[in-house]
Amino acid sequence: MFQAILFAAFALIFLFTSAKMQLKRLVLWLFGIAVFIHAAGLSLHGRYDWIDHVLMVNGIALLLLVGYMSFKIYTRFVKKRRTPVR
Repeated sequence: MFQAILFAAFALIFLFTSAKMQLKRLVLWLFGIAVFIHAAGLSLHGRYDWIDHVLMVNGIALLLLVGYMSFKIYTRFVKKRRTPVR
């Protein structure tokens, strides 16, 4: 439950970055689908061999998406800090 709330907060922060809206929409849709597949895979873990492989590939996709979103959030805050105050 905590992880789902954390992912939702992370996605909400990502909405306010300077990325293009079309890219935000794509990343958030992929992120939502990846979280759903990961939750379904965790509930079926160990029952079928192919579920374990889907879970592994999906975990890598989640890591890449979280890394990209973190980078965009970080660059937004760094850019904000560099602008001089008038």
